[in-house]
Amino acid sequence: ASISGNVNVDRTGRVSRAEVTSTKGEGAESLTGEALKAARRFRFRPARQGKRNVASQTTLAFTFSPEAGAAEN
Repeated sequence: ASISGNVNVDRTGRVSRAEVTSTKGEGAESLTGEALKAARRFRFRPARQGKRNVASQTTLAFTFSPEAGAAEN
């Protein structure tokens, strides 16, 4: 399952907003909450405009794979 989303990054490098923009694959819909939770934990080097830190936006992509042997349990 894969999930893509946009995040807004504030001047300190913290995610100030996260949203899912697309999901693909079996079980992706049920994993959107985990993707958003992970996205909010990211820390970035702030974008710069001249010598100032500025807010920015970027796209993140997550791929979830089942654990080996998980289907056997």
